[in-house]
Amino acid sequence: MLNTGYEYTARVTLTFTAAEIATLGECSDRHYDLKCKAANKAGFISALRNFMEDGVSEWTFNCRELDFAVKITEVAFFSNDPAHMAMHYALKRELTALADKNREINQ
Repeated sequence: MLNTGYEYTARVTLTFTAAEIATLGECSDRHYDLKCKAANKAGFISALRNFMEDGVSEWTFNCRELDFAVKITEVAFFSNDPAHMAMHYALKRELTALADKNREINQ
C-alpha cells in the first residue's frame, strides 16, 4: 500500500432566518424526489426549525450536503415563486464558493 496524499474537506456554516427555513420547507414539500421531500419532515430542514434561536438557525454543510440543498430548491423553476428562486441562487452561490475553497486547500 502506498499513501499518495491527503484530501481536506472545507465546510461552510450558513445562518437561516425563519422565513428562509419556511422557503426551504415549501421547496422540499413541492419536490418530486422522496429524499428531497423527507428533508422537511426528518432531515436538515426539520433540524433547522428545531434548533432555531432568536429567529435564526445555522447549519454546517460540506459540498455534497449543500448540493442536496440546491437540488431541493430546483423546484423554483416550476413554482415561479421569487422567494424560491432567490433561495436557489443564494445556495448555488455558496456551493460554488465552497467548491472553490475545496480546490484551493487541496492544491
